[in-house]
Amino acid sequence: MQELIEEVEAVRFQIGEQVKKRIEEFKETGCNEKRIKSELCFCLLTANYDAEKAIRIQKKVNNDFFVLSLKSLAKRLKDLGYRYPNKRSEYIVACRKCSVIEQLALPEKELREWLVKNIKGLGFKESSHFMRNIGFEDVAIIDFHILDLLERYGIIKT
Repeated sequence: MQELIEEVEAVRFQIGEQVKKRIEEFKETGCNEKRIKSELCFCLLTANYDAEKAIRIQKKVNNDFFVLSLKSLAKRLKDLGYRYPNKRSEYIVACRKCSVIEQLALPEKELREWLVKNIKGLGFKESSHFMRNIGFEDVAIIDFHILDLLERYGIIKT
């Protein structure tokens, strides 16, 4: 059991550092509609994809998330080596129409449910990632690394 605890702590530390960095970035830049939508685009990109690669792509696309047509955005993502350029471009263009910032005053559970219902391409896990990344601190996310460890030690079965 001690070995499991040590492995979980190692994963938590590694992921925790990335999370702290994102939250600090948000505190530095503030919480405006454009910044919120940029983070939303990032979370849409990371679903079933590598977060490090999504960060690099987000930095390269930057403000083009907000202005490129569906077809142009898909081409740009494809040119950058993104795995799902067509579907994610569809989600990103659709999310431009939603005013997320108006919903941020909702209680956390209600906000997460609103995100799942209103932002195509976000499930509960990515909605939780989005909320955490913009500063909500009472959102639990059980990462697949943790689930793998729990399964390996016989604590859960998948």
